[in-house]
Amino acid sequence: MAAADKENFALSGPSFLTAVDWNNSNHKRTVAASLIQGVYVLESDRRNGRGGGPLALAPPWWKSFGFDLRRVLIDSRGQYFSAVYEFNSTYYVGQHPPQYVVAFRGKIAKFDGGKTGKAEDLVTALSCMIKNPKASKSFQISFKIGLEASADVISRVGQHPGNV
Repeated sequence: MAAADKENFALSGPSFLTAVDWNNSNHKRTVAASLIQGVYVLESDRRNGRGGGPLALAPPWWKSFGFDLRRVLIDSRGQYFSAVYEFNSTYYVGQHPPQYVVAFRGKIAKFDGGKTGKAEDLVTALSCMIKNPKASKSFQISFKIGLEASADVISRVGQHPGNV
């Protein structure tokens, strides 16, 4: 299967999952994997000039499950390494889908043809394993975004349901 085929939700997405049961752990894992794939494909869209336009392959990876893309986290090299998704569907009455999901992609092995980034990736990984995850710039950015998302959810809790 070609790389572009793996990024195309219609060809590689979980076609067996036609309706998500948020009480089913296998369904939740499948949605989580799709949201992570969405981050990989976002980065691929960026690198290949597809952006957010009609040629972008990333949106079906989250829209198919009722999520909206709220924020993309960008590292020091300008790469997309994480995304914040917000659940935006009223279809799942009586179930409890997550309000927000922060998904992280792993490293892309051959970014820029393998010429740059490997040393920085290694330093980041070692920093997280040996020192402290808080020393990682990616961790710091992600933690801040997580706090902001939590504050948004907390601020909504005290509001009258008609005002949300």
